[in-house]
Amino acid sequence: MRKIKIIRFVSLFLLVSLFLFLFLGSIFLAQNIDLNSIKYYFFNINSTLCTIKCLGPGFLMPFSLENIKFFTLSLFLFSFAYSLTKTVERIQKTRKFVREIKKEAKPFSKFGLEINSFSHKLPLAFTAGFLKPEIFISSSLLDSLNERELKGILFHEIHHKKNYDSLKDLFISFISDSLFFIPIAKFLKNINNLCAEIIADMNSISKGLTREDMALAFLKVCKIRKMEGSWFINKPLERARFLLGERMRIFPSFKKLILSLVLLILLSGIIFSPINIESLDSILHHRNVCSYHMY
Repeated sequence: MRKIKIIRFVSLFLLVSLFLFLFLGSIFLAQNIDLNSIKYYFFNINSTLCTIKCLGPGFLMPFSLENIKFFTLSLFLFSFAYSLTKTVERIQKTRKFVREIKKEAKPFSKFGLEINSFSHKLPLAFTAGFLKPEIFISSSLLDSLNERELKGILFHEIHHKKNYDSLKDLFISFISDSLFFIPIAKFLKNINNLCAEIIADMNSISKGLTREDMALAFLKVCKIRKMEGSWFINKPLERARFLLGERMRIFPSFKKLILSLVLLILLSGIIFSPINIESLDSILHHRNVCSYHMY
């Protein structure tokens, strides 16, 4: 249990660190980009060609770097806008879904817990709502579970409810979406979600249930669903492995990990590369004095 909590903390710490890198990098770029050079590069084609002819292509490197910084900043700003849009969309969909389910849901008490039962052909059990989370379970799942399995499912969900895991997941998804171009971010999000599920499972086991009880209940919930995996990790499969006492395989793909590291190093080099003021001034001065310029 302690190991799972440490893994979850480390994954969240790395995810937040990447987000801060993106956020602070955006601020640094916005404060240090030379917009005059970008305007010169794109809107003065004749001047650019003349600079290459008179001073050589090497003098355009500082201009090219400033344009790369500009496009990097644009990518960062797009990622923030994309993440914010996805988050608002999740909130709206969740609120709409909860409203529709609650119209026909029937509240009942079991094991001292307040539950909402609704009619659905799929075996579903989940906690929905961000500020006031509630537990929902489908009638088809209720009919398929025995007393111990039902207790395991409900205590699993009550852990999510008490810890506001839906709200935490919304926050983590916002961060992950803003880092969509860094492959390791998706892995960290999946690890965090997997650990949250395992911790909730362990809460049920602490109430007197066994791993076998939780595994059977979990498989009944998942038996009709598609067991999807990502680039790095199949969360339902790894959760089942944990419940059955097997060793989980949650290591990232080596290729994707290397790709993420190379990308982060490249972005760091772009963000913190110094501005060659002398070269920029030389090119702008050449534009004003060269007799071959065509205006």
